[in-house]
Amino acid sequence: LIGGILLVIFVIAYSFAAIIWLPGWCKATCFHATSDAIMLERGLIWRKTIFLTRSKIRYTTLTATPLQRMFGVVSLYLMTAGGKVVLPHIARSEANQLADLMRLSLPR
Repeated sequence: LIGGILLVIFVIAYSFAAIIWLPGWCKATCFHATSDAIMLERGLIWRKTIFLTRSKIRYTTLTATPLQRMFGVVSLYLMTAGGKVVLPHIARSEANQLADLMRLSLPR
């Protein structure tokens, strides 16, 4: 009986996350890129804005989980001297263009 109740709670929580929370979270993340800088805004309730100039970015990495590959999206990691900034769940073509833009604009 307890196992069945836990299963029902898990199914309801998973359905809520998949149908309501995850699409809202993905829509709440946006970015604006130029050849000089990139600005990332994210958050459903509390908005956070991250601004990186091209001189702060050391290298970029694209990663994709099996679920992301199924939907044709990737996560773009922008590595800086102080840590990393992640742009989650963006289209592969858009991520490639953005990564190329950041790679081309890195100081030599």
